[in-house]
Amino acid sequence: MLNRIKFSLILSILTIVLCLSLGELFVRYFKTPLYPKDNELGWIFPHQERKGSGNKKILVIGDSFTQARGIVEDRTYYASFLPFASDLQVYGIGAYGTYQEYLLLKRVLQHFSPDIVLWQFSPNDFINNIPELERQFHSTLHTTDRPFYLGNEKSKFGYELFRDLKMIHFLSFSRLFMFLYEQWQMRHLEPPALSPEEAVRKSNSLEITSTILKKVRETLPSNAQLYFFTTETSLGLKDEFNHLIQANGLQIIPVAERLIEEKNKGKNILSDDHYHWNELGHQIVGNEILKFIRE
Repeated sequence: MLNRIKFSLILSILTIVLCLSLGELFVRYFKTPLYPKDNELGWIFPHQERKGSGNKKILVIGDSFTQARGIVEDRTYYASFLPFASDLQVYGIGAYGTYQEYLLLKRVLQHFSPDIVLWQFSPNDFINNIPELERQFHSTLHTTDRPFYLGNEKSKFGYELFRDLKMIHFLSFSRLFMFLYEQWQMRHLEPPALSPEEAVRKSNSLEITSTILKKVRETLPSNAQLYFFTTETSLGLKDEFNHLIQANGLQIIPVAERLIEEKNKGKNILSDDHYHWNELGHQIVGNEILKFIRE
């Protein structure tokens, strides 16, 4: 009798382990992107290097808009730069904020000296740059693993700032756990009291983002040309970004304005997720940037 109970117990444990393992494998390969972790940046994604027929070394940095999932490589906006570029390096990493992109820039400059840096900014970067806002509006996984600039040359990861995220960070090796936790979070957390725009304006996000932009300019060699452009999204903070760019003496390419103009003409510039650009959107962005930097 005792042996039968032991056998049943062992069998039950093995069944649970097998089910959890199968669930882990399923989530890893079918449900969530496998971004390799990075001890400095939080997570990383392979970059692109291409040779062009021009004479300029160009570096492109951005988030998921530049990562361009679902867009054929030769149809991306930066493929338009190849006739102008001798070397083109593209770092588009989904969900990155401005501080992560700044840290990435410092790393890239150790082995690549660009003549031109094109920096794609999304209005939701204002949220990515502040831990409290990030936690309110975005996923726990990103908040946990993201480094945040706190001012005075100090920075910390999300799991170092929020006590309850330390356990999440410890268990984040399991994609199954993170997937189930985020599903629970989406169903049980109350929506924020403020809209994203209102929350950004009431926080110190604009100040922190401005500081990071200054550090970007200071990090680049003086002979490197730096251009920013912002996406046209439903988050209405484009004017705030334009003000920061002008206040810091930086240059902005009017990509968002051109995209809005094309949308108002009835053109569909968005992909099936109704957020990122489709091939036409990429074409418009690439042409606008190329025209600007050639002038």
